[in-house]
Amino acid sequence: AWLPWCLALSLGMDALPVAIALRRDRESWTGLGRIFWMRIIYRPLLALAVWAALSRALTGKWLHWKKPEKHAPVRLPKKI
Repeated sequence: AWLPWCLALSLGMDALPVAIALRRDRESWTGLGRIFWMRIIYRPLLALAVWAALSRALTGKWLHWKKPEKHAPVRLPKKI
């Protein structure tokens, strides 16, 4: 039963500085609604990307790019 309270407290702690900034700048309050989506979608994806990059850096694995395959011969223009 404590999970909803933690989620509400966490969202409130995110919303408070944004609300203060929007009030000080006299901006539209629609920016306040973006906090929920950032908390649910953006931040977990960002954390996943950071942890994946740190894991690759610590294990020494590099990302190997494949060379594009050539399917047609290269034709140079004739000199006149």
